[in-house]
Amino acid sequence: MTANIVKLFSTIQDSFERGGDAGGKQERYWKNALNQLLHNAVDLILLSGENLSVSLLHEVITSAPISAEQVDSEAWQEHSVCYRLLEQALRNESLSPRQKSDLKITGKFWLTEFPQLPNDTRGSIVSTFTTTADLFLRGTIGELFSTGLNIVPEITLEGAILVIDLPVKTYGHVGLSAQILWKYIWQQAIERRDVTKNPRPVFLWADEAHNFVNEHDVQFQTTARSSRCCTTFLSQTLPNYYWALGGEQKGQSLTESLMGVLQTKIFCANSDPKTNEWASTVFAKSFQSKFQSGINRNDKGGGGSNAGASESLEYNVQPAEFLTLRKGGPANQYLVEALIFGGGRVFNASGQTSLKTAFRQF
Repeated sequence: MTANIVKLFSTIQDSFERGGDAGGKQERYWKNALNQLLHNAVDLILLSGENLSVSLLHEVITSAPISAEQVDSEAWQEHSVCYRLLEQALRNESLSPRQKSDLKITGKFWLTEFPQLPNDTRGSIVSTFTTTADLFLRGTIGELFSTGLNIVPEITLEGAILVIDLPVKTYGHVGLSAQILWKYIWQQAIERRDVTKNPRPVFLWADEAHNFVNEHDVQFQTTARSSRCCTTFLSQTLPNYYWALGGEQKGQSLTESLMGVLQTKIFCANSDPKTNEWASTVFAKSFQSKFQSGINRNDKGGGGSNAGASESLEYNVQPAEFLTLRKGGPANQYLVEALIFGGGRVFNASGQTSLKTAFRQF
């Protein structure tokens, strides 16, 4: 479906804008304009009967008319891929009434609306697309994503494990975008499957997960259990997620939503105050008794003693406790300590919602 393909490109584009507070009217306009461009380009290719590819999308958009005069130019019509596919779609006799209606809208966009855009506006929208698409048209990434298909996400439903070996430190932002793309289409495949016909449990494992999360992860995790998918995200601090999901304001809301739908949380040693304070809130507060005693003496050598107890609402796990957890290595006999929280669970070993345990570091 065209809308889903456009959303895929939008997800990739978002990976290039990580770390900034977005969402203002100006930013939304450019995103909507890019989505409109992609929607009409994808529709044109599909309605013409051609196979969709990044390279063909690139040719359609870069060969589109940039003025009303060019639309009527025979020279442009002769060399434009955009014009050729429009004619091809018009001759496509297999189109349904709905598709014919879509073609009218698509044709109007390319022959009327797009050429009439101000040059700067049109140039910015096209450049936003081409800077993203260009990365998938050349080099190793181009070979992997633009030269045919030999693997699909659904292979994991047959028991395969997919390892996306495009490390950020080697491939930079291109590798990051490629991994986000794979994660996104895999999640969609898992959501689409019929678990009554294929109930195989699957898992998503992401180290340095703040590099790869996006808004779709919140939606995916709300139904991941019914899709029989276990997700494991690992990261050092909570602010890493704030940054990745849109900055302090938008990112904090999305992070809290994501953390809320991840049921089991494992906290190891950490020196970040925000992370430790948030971890303490996860384990909640309870009324705890405090006992006090003292001795009073007067000038004549007499006196007495007093004792009492009071209750106060305190964290079940104090933030300072995360500072002292063992971090492995020879000094700690290769043991890593952690505090575990399980949603809706009371651990038998502790009788509480928290469990302090240790993992052997191998």
